[in-house]
Amino acid sequence: MDSKRSEKISTLNLLGSLEMQQINISLYVPHVKKISTVLMLHGFTGSHKAMEELSSLLPYDCVAPDLIGHGRSPCPDELSPYRMKEMVKQLDSVMGIHLRKPVDLLGYSMGARLALTYAMSRQEDLNSLILIGGTAGIANHEDRQLRSSQDSRIAANIEEFGLEQFVHYWENRPIFSSQKSLPLEKQKRMRRIRLGHRTHGLANHLRMAGTGAMDSLWHKLGDLKIPVLLIAGERDQKFIEIAEYMKEKIPNSEIKIINDAGHATHYENPKQTSNVIVQFLQKQGR
Repeated sequence: MDSKRSEKISTLNLLGSLEMQQINISLYVPHVKKISTVLMLHGFTGSHKAMEELSSLLPYDCVAPDLIGHGRSPCPDELSPYRMKEMVKQLDSVMGIHLRKPVDLLGYSMGARLALTYAMSRQEDLNSLILIGGTAGIANHEDRQLRSSQDSRIAANIEEFGLEQFVHYWENRPIFSSQKSLPLEKQKRMRRIRLGHRTHGLANHLRMAGTGAMDSLWHKLGDLKIPVLLIAGERDQKFIEIAEYMKEKIPNSEIKIINDAGHATHYENPKQTSNVIVQFLQKQGR
């Protein structure tokens, strides 16, 4: 066998092996007693624990997996399983085991971007879509490339300087400044959640599923036919404006602004956030 053919076979075997890895990624899901109807997706550096308070306030059975690279879910060294399209497949597996379709899909920040990506290709499996601090990506190609480069540098810093230094940087970003007003114990709890990850898991996730790596979905928003609830905190002006722009493009959508909250409304004001979600779902017959 000549060397070129041997190299080709080796490459095909490698690709096959990677595909097997992607198919077999199994997300950690906390124990649930019954089949649920609400799937909740946490944000970057979060985990199922960050969604527990909101889940407890909703009169529905909820499932909140740890997404790849986070918490107790797998953190492979291979980059491809962290792509959005692969995470969609990982959610398919969670849906097949723990949820009854059609599902109400809720996502926060990075989880909102994943939820929106899921909805674009699995609309028939969903009853509604709820996005907290969500975006459809970055429309401009040059801006998207710039953001991808910035995310890659942050990912490299996570691996070089460690988790504690990264979490200190992350929690002091302006987008999270409103969380400084939370009770000290609640701030500490979020910090423990952020520190409960592995460096390469977060770094790989940021490289492959950060806002800069995500395909822009702005031009596809008009294809959404299911009801969509867009939630933003009153102290999160950037995402209020994004929600308003998304509402213009999504046919069956509405916006709710949460008082006394910034980007993470489900954590900063879970009571009001849960109230608007319940009102929205009740209108969908839930």
